[in-house]
Amino acid sequence: SFDEYPHEFGLPKEDLIEAVVERGNLTPKEVVSHVAGTYNHRTGVAEVVEEFIDRAVTTNSKGIARIAGKKGAKAAKA
Repeated sequence: SFDEYPHEFGLPKEDLIEAVVERGNLTPKEVVSHVAGTYNHRTGVAEVVEEFIDRAVTTNSKGIARIAGKKGAKAAKA
């Protein structure tokens, strides 16, 4: 059944991307690379991550990705 197969058969969900942003000290580009690598650089994965970053991620003063609304963040560029 669908529930028996791991997530890598589809595109990443926003909560997974958000978790990568929150647990790492990664730049937006590194977030894209990390998540895309997790999905074996499947077509469309980088685009999904970039869209999420454009919409929901900012960077702190050191260029590290943070979820929008966090203190000390500015607009991110993937």
